[in-house]
Amino acid sequence: MAPLVDLRRYSFPIVPIRLALGFAFVGGARLLGVTSGGSARLFGLGAFIFALAMLTSRRRRLFWHRAEEAKPIDAAAPVADWAWTISRSMFPSTLAMTALTALALPFNPALAALLAGVLAGMGVVGLVFAVELVLWERGRNSRLLATTGLKTELYVRPG
Repeated sequence: MAPLVDLRRYSFPIVPIRLALGFAFVGGARLLGVTSGGSARLFGLGAFIFALAMLTSRRRRLFWHRAEEAKPIDAAAPVADWAWTISRSMFPSTLAMTALTALALPFNPALAALLAGVLAGMGVVGLVFAVELVLWERGRNSRLLATTGLKTELYVRPG
């Protein structure tokens, strides 16, 4: 079994990376001719649409129901280190959006500004999740851990 991922380590460090990428790409769109007003509107639209979709999704609600049913696990269970966890949190969503935005930038800077907003929206949603996670863990005096992959299992251990 691969080491478990500490969801707090998984969710907090990716936030500034996503925000920085979003702002860097919108800056690139500005340099390539998108007006300041246009780039701000497209950036805001991308961030808003992504955040709205994710924060109201069924999958998000189901996650917290699954968290309540997380299986207890021994405190000595192996947990992935910071570097592996951060690299895993970037794959595939952050890497894919970064690649798409980078590809769009020279050909359609306005589209790149919109996609930059999506990247920033991913950062905002990640921050919301991270704060909710800390509050959930503090309320239960525990840490939430997960397996990686398509079929994740949730585990809880004393915090």
